[in-house]
Amino acid sequence: MSQNSPQSAASAQQLEAYFASLPDAIMVWDRTGKMLFLNAAALRLFEVQDTDPWVGTSAQQFLRRYTWCDEQHRSFSFAPWLLNLTTVTEETVSFPYEQTLLLVLPSHHQLFLELRCSLVRDSQQPPIGVLAAFHVVAPCYQQALHTQRVYQALTALNEAIAQLPEQFQGEVLMKPFSSPLRCSLLTNSSWMLFVRFWRAGA
Repeated sequence: MSQNSPQSAASAQQLEAYFASLPDAIMVWDRTGKMLFLNAAALRLFEVQDTDPWVGTSAQQFLRRYTWCDEQHRSFSFAPWLLNLTTVTEETVSFPYEQTLLLVLPSHHQLFLELRCSLVRDSQQPPIGVLAAFHVVAPCYQQALHTQRVYQALTALNEAIAQLPEQFQGEVLMKPFSSPLRCSLLTNSSWMLFVRFWRAGA
């Protein structure tokens, strides 16, 4: 379906009418990554005045105007296949796509967001685009979410420690600590496991 076809224009109008009043910021881009729609909440979130300058431009170009980080404040980049469905292969498809992000705006205001992306389909045709919903996470919920992730990480760590005797076949944990070096090795191994499972849980 061509982006400029009457059917595409009608679909865009229907999307605009449906999502205009939603509290979450909604962005829609077509299968090649060209912006089709931003609702009023998206305009406020991204500190832009009007959709007209952006409709038809690259979603990647739009999103690159901002600084994005993950929950650990590490730099985050949107996957190419998410912004351009023509690059999708069976190995890369992962919809619906969800990610918790930190958005740093040009005004230096920072917001935690929950991003959820889903495919836009037209009847039985292949996906015609992607709908991205950005939900602002309230500060009180941020703390609850962080506490939950810490609990999940510690639970995973405890499970890993419980399996250490089998993994090391008694060579580390079942032998007496005959030297500070051996104790240090165990401590470092446990710490590395914690970091690994903390990242996985977060």
